[in-house]
Amino acid sequence: MEYLEQRASLLYFKLTKHSYYLGVLSWVHVQDRMFSLIQMCEPEDPTYKAANRLLSLEGYDGEGESWEESERNNNPGSLAEERSPKGRIQRDDDGFYHFLSRHSKTKDWEFHQADADFFPSVPHGHYKGRKQPKLDAYLGWIYKGSTQDGRLSRDAIVELWNDEAFRMFAKTSISWFMEQNPNFNWRVTDPMLLPKMRRY
Repeated sequence: MEYLEQRASLLYFKLTKHSYYLGVLSWVHVQDRMFSLIQMCEPEDPTYKAANRLLSLEGYDGEGESWEESERNNNPGSLAEERSPKGRIQRDDDGFYHFLSRHSKTKDWEFHQADADFFPSVPHGHYKGRKQPKLDAYLGWIYKGSTQDGRLSRDAIVELWNDEAFRMFAKTSISWFMEQNPNFNWRVTDPMLLPKMRRY
């Protein structure tokens, strides 16, 4: 079988990613493109591995030709679980995922993909996975109940939003919340427009 050259697969991957960030493609379209990409790449191609990692967020295990909704999140041998000892993204008991930061300034905060609670932000962090305190992922404020109880530094928040894995995770979390709460009054015009990647 003939495969894409690595330069071509990387270009397709980057174009898909940038189109998603610009709002041209939906998350579903990204998934479809990643699934097509792994069919066209050699397994040794770094882009094959990157596409597979993205698909693992939706429970795709890389074994079959199909990944319909009924098949997602059911295989205990998924790539997401293979990565779990390293941190970052792990599976919850309900089949969704949570994000564990590896950055020193936010390492104690856990973010849940399918959190019905919108306060203080979507997504928001839970200190060491507990219900309280919670972190506003955009402004850095820490809350106990509804009371502000501190604030992370600007560098900590910039570092978090500069992490591409967290950005993709946040997009998925926001998309899920929007589907569940179509009439929610967001504090910004476009909740899918994430904070810019910045230097710190």
